[in-house]
Amino acid sequence: MTDIKTKTPWHLWVVGILAVLWNAGGAFDFAATVTHWEPYMKNFTAEQLDFFYTFPMWQYIIWGFATWGAFIGSILLLTRSKLAFWAFAVSLACTLISMAYSLTLTDAPEGTSNPVFTAAVILIAIFLFAYSLWLTRRGILR
Repeated sequence: MTDIKTKTPWHLWVVGILAVLWNAGGAFDFAATVTHWEPYMKNFTAEQLDFFYTFPMWQYIIWGFATWGAFIGSILLLTRSKLAFWAFAVSLACTLISMAYSLTLTDAPEGTSNPVFTAAVILIAIFLFAYSLWLTRRGILR
C-alpha cells in the first residue's frame, strides 16, 4: 500500500486564516455577551442589553454551537482534518436555526439586527461548509 501525500493547496491557507479571524470575532462576541463583559457590552443601550440577556437558554446553546463550531472548524481546516467538515456542518445548522429565530422576533430593539450582516454570516457559513466538503472529497482533508 502506498502512502501518497496530497500537497496543501495555497487557497486552504488563505481561506483557513481568514476563517479563523472571522470566526474568532463571532466566538468573542458570544463569550462577551454570555459573560456580560462590561467593556464590550457598554457599547449597547439598556434596551438592547435587556433584549440580549433575556434570550431563552436554547438560543444561547444554539448560538454557542454556531460560533464555536465555526471557530473550531476553521482551526481544523488549517490542520487539514476532515473533522472540519462536521464542525462546519453543525455550525451551519445552528446558524440557520439561530438566524431564523432572530429574524422572526418582532420585539427586537433598534440596532440589534442588521440584515446585510445576517446575510453575510449565513453566506460565509454556507461557503465554509461547502469548501470543507469539497476539500474532503478531493482527499485534501484527512
